Amino acid sequence: MQKLSQSRAMLDAIGGIRTLLKWESLRADNFVFRLHYKVSFAFLLLCSFIVTAKQYVGKSRVEIY
Repeated sequence: MQKLSQSRAMLDAIGGIRTLLKWESLRADNFVFRLHYKVSFAFLLLCSFIVTAKQYVGKSRVEIY
């Protein structure tokens, strides 16, 4: 019976420490990071579209011999 009460006391102590060490969810990206990767993606997509369009529409047309 004494071991049971000691075990219970130990679990209560650990439970108290656990509430002190509880972490809330963290977010690594904030507004600036989200804005950066959205703008970067849009910029790279636009650049790739311009390069592709220049090959097929502009003066430097793809020529097959």
